[in-house]
Amino acid sequence: MRVLRNEGGSALVTAIVVVAMMLVLGTASLGVVLTQTDQTRKERSGESTFNLAEATLNAQAFLLARDWPQTGAAPCSSQTVNGTLTLPAPSAVTLRDQVQRLLAQTFAGEANAATSQWWVTTCAEGTPARESWDSSLLSGPSYDSSPASTGPRRMWVRAEASVDGRKRAVVALVQAGQAPVYPNLALVTGTIGGDLGSTLATITNGALAGSLLSLLIDQEPMFVGDVGLRCSLLNSTTLLGCISGIFTLTSATPLGPLLQANNYVHFASDNVISADQVAQLRQQAYRQRPTPTTSTVANGAACLPSPSAGKVIFIDKVGDGTGSCILNTAANPSAKALVVASGGVQVQGGGTFTGVIHTLRGKALAGDVADVRISNGSRVDGAVFADDNSALGAKRHGQVQVIIPPPTCAGMIVNVLLCNLLGLVSFLGVDATPLLPQLSPYLPAITYNAAVVSAVTTFNDSAIVAGTFRQVAPMY
Repeated sequence: MRVLRNEGGSALVTAIVVVAMMLVLGTASLGVVLTQTDQTRKERSGESTFNLAEATLNAQAFLLARDWPQTGAAPCSSQTVNGTLTLPAPSAVTLRDQVQRLLAQTFAGEANAATSQWWVTTCAEGTPARESWDSSLLSGPSYDSSPASTGPRRMWVRAEASVDGRKRAVVALVQAGQAPVYPNLALVTGTIGGDLGSTLATITNGALAGSLLSLLIDQEPMFVGDVGLRCSLLNSTTLLGCISGIFTLTSATPLGPLLQANNYVHFASDNVISADQVAQLRQQAYRQRPTPTTSTVANGAACLPSPSAGKVIFIDKVGDGTGSCILNTAANPSAKALVVASGGVQVQGGGTFTGVIHTLRGKALAGDVADVRISNGSRVDGAVFADDNSALGAKRHGQVQVIIPPPTCAGMIVNVLLCNLLGLVSFLGVDATPLLPQLSPYLPAITYNAAVVSAVTTFNDSAIVAGTFRQVAPMY
C-alpha cells in the first residue's frame, strides 16, 4: 500500500496566519477594554468629584440657614475654607469645622478619601443683586452687608472638589428665610414675684408693696402689653399655689378690663422658643465674640459686654449656674437680646434697657431669688421671658419680680393694709388718685416694643434659587 506524503508546509503557514490574526484581534480588543476601563474610571472619578463638590455646596447651604455670615472685611476670594475627607470630624465650632463634620459623616469609608479635597467660598450677592454667577463676585465682600430684615436673604456659594486628581467646581445662589422668634407678649413667666402668695406675705414690709395694686389699675400698670402665665388656675391642681392664675381666669371674663390693667393669657409651653432657635441665637452670639468659646459670667458681674448694642448676648451660665448677673441700666444700655442659659438677671440702675431678656433656667437659682428681678425704678423696653423647667420640681416655674417701694396712704380713710390691697380699685369706692404720683417713677417696669422684639430673628430652611446652579472652572 502506498502512503501519500506532502511536506510542502502549507498547513503551517495557514496556522501562523490564523494565530497572527487572533493576536491582532485580541490586542485590539484588549486595547478597547483598557480604554473603556480607563474611561469608566475617569467617569467614576469625575462623578465622585462632582458629587463631593455638590455635597460641599449643599452642606454650606444648610449651614447658612443656621449661621448667616455678617462680619469680615477681606474679599470673598480670600475667605475660602477647605479640608480633606481623611480628617476626623471635629467639633462643629467654626464654619470650616461644620462643613468638615458634615462631609466626614457623608463620605465615611470612601476608598479615595485620602486624595480627596474640598473648598467652599461664600460671596455676597453683589450690588445690584445678581441672578447669575459672575467671577467678579469673588472681589466683593464675603458676607451679606445688607441690613437685617425679615425677608429672604441670598448669597452665592462656590464649592470645589478634587478626587484622584480630577477637579470640579459648582456655584449656586442660596436663599434663607428669616423670621422673628419671640411671641408678641410683654412678659412670659411661670409666676409673678414668686407668685402673688409671696406678695401678700410681704406686703406689710414693703418688699413688693404696690405690686398687686399696679396689676389692678390701668392708670399705672406694671406691664404694658399682654402677659403670658404658665401658673394658671386653668390648669393648676393647687388653688393657692397659683394665685396669679386668677388673672388668666378673669381676663377671659367681662370683669377682666375692670379688674386688671393687662390681658393675661395662659402660656402652655415650658419654653418660649424651640431648642433649635436657642442654638441659632447662641451661634449668632458666638460669631460676635473674638473667640467661639463658652461664655461664663461671674456671680454679681455685669451681664452686658461693651459694646452690646445690636448684638445677641448669650451667657451659658452665671457662676455655677445658680447666680445672677447685674444689668445696670444707668446709662440706658441696649442689646438685641440677652439670653442666659443658666442663671438670673438683676435689672437695676434706674434707667431703661432696650432689648429682650430671656432666662432659660438650666438650674434653680440659689436662695429665694427671682430669675429676673427689676428694681430701683429700672425699666425694660422690649420684653422679658422666663422659661419653666419641670426637672426642678417645686421650683419649676420661672419667676419675674418687680420691686416697688410701698405707697404712702396718708389722708386715706382705710388702714395701710387695705390701702395697699384695695386702694386702687376705684369701683370699691376708694379714691386712688393720691397714690398715682408715687407709682409713676417705677411703672411700667416692662413695656412691650414690637420693633425690638421682632428684630430678634433666626433663619428658616435654606434653598437653592431655581436656575442658578451651574458648573464653573476650577480655581484651586
